[in-house]
Amino acid sequence: MLQLEPSIAVSTPLRRLGPLARRQVSPEPIDQYIPSSPEAQGCGRPAMAALALLGGVATLSGCASMPNGAMALAPAPVPVASVKVVSPAPKPVEGPAKILATLQEAARLSAEPEPELPGAVKGEPDEPCPIRLCERVIGYDPHIEAASEKFQVDPNLIRGVIAQESQGHPKAGSHKGAKGLMQLMPATARSLGVKNRVDPKQNIMGGTRYLSEQLEQNDGDVERALWAYNAGPGNLAKGVKPAETRNYIQAVQEYARQFRDYVGGGSK
Repeated sequence: MLQLEPSIAVSTPLRRLGPLARRQVSPEPIDQYIPSSPEAQGCGRPAMAALALLGGVATLSGCASMPNGAMALAPAPVPVASVKVVSPAPKPVEGPAKILATLQEAARLSAEPEPELPGAVKGEPDEPCPIRLCERVIGYDPHIEAASEKFQVDPNLIRGVIAQESQGHPKAGSHKGAKGLMQLMPATARSLGVKNRVDPKQNIMGGTRYLSEQLEQNDGDVERALWAYNAGPGNLAKGVKPAETRNYIQAVQEYARQFRDYVGGGSK
């Protein structure tokens, strides 16, 4: 608490205010700043004058009873806005029966096998998947998985076709004119909207679409779909199955089993 004694001369606070303040307040008579109320008179003229020059706010109540006419200074009260704190509503607590039902449903869903996609090859592989070949083909898995999801074909069958057709080389070509990972012929590629047969994404998307069409036309029969994919739907309709096609069907299915064991998924 700041106290101003009546004995302090008016000139003392003026000196502390600096030259600029003295020039602003010195020409005016000091008496005009001193209230004429009894409370102010009890505080003493010098103190009130100094307070007036300093621009302070005087608390006059009880000033006359203070010793030596001292006066207490207090800042003007600042209103404080009331803030209402709203607590969020508590979440309802689930009962034991509902929690148990949720856990049982989760256990049931985890126990159910994933739905089998068309083209899944069953059985065990005769040999493990060749490491270098499998890694090379799996390198195109982003495109394989995307095509599998879009056309609903087992991804291991797609991998098996790629392994047999091109050994995972995107620029592979045959003497008949087929190109790419899934060895698309020019006319077949055009019908599938494939503009660049050696582009892995376009080739896998086009080849998987064609494989999906063969599976659909043959009621999901993997062997007949591969027969049509290799020898053509015309030879399938005629019942013509060359030795190359028979070997092709066996090789693709074996690769599909190997990839299934190597990367997981599919059906045994």
